[in-house]
Amino acid sequence: MTPVFDFPDAVKAFVAAGIFTPGRQFGPSTAIGFANADEGLVAGFVYHNFEPDAGVVEVSGYSTRRIG
Repeated sequence: MTPVFDFPDAVKAFVAAGIFTPGRQFGPSTAIGFANADEGLVAGFVYHNFEPDAGVVEVSGYSTRRIG
């Protein structure tokens, strides 16, 4: 697996497509993905809903297959 740091918008779109109804997107957020040479992007995590005063950040993830 190769980490994908440089394309957070692509990772956010990948995760959103896997877990949300069509058309829904993440608001302000950042993301990291994981890819391989055969399938491209296969997993991603989005860090969103950051509330610094409360010390809270939410993490959503999606994978097209089991990673192991």
